[in-house]
Amino acid sequence: MTMNLLAIDLGKQSFHLHGIDTNGVIVSRKVSRTKLTEIVNELAPETIAMEACASAHHWGRLFTTAGREVRLAGAWRCSCSAFAMPVNPRA
Repeated sequence: MTMNLLAIDLGKQSFHLHGIDTNGVIVSRKVSRTKLTEIVNELAPETIAMEACASAHHWGRLFTTAGREVRLAGAWRCSCSAFAMPVNPRA
């Protein structure tokens, strides 16, 4: 199974993976910390998106060495209230 973009919601012990594969099938899984790299390699995404936090940099380096492109988004872009805020608050 391959996909263009995989979004990972990071947690302490479990992670939530969300994406759409090349066949249009929606992937939504809850994965433990020990299985994360195995499942990501199985899904084979081109790009991985995560919220920028302390552990995201660790996982980002790990996935980058595996040949994946990693995108980190600021925490203010990932919260539920981010959609209610304008992109430029000074405008």
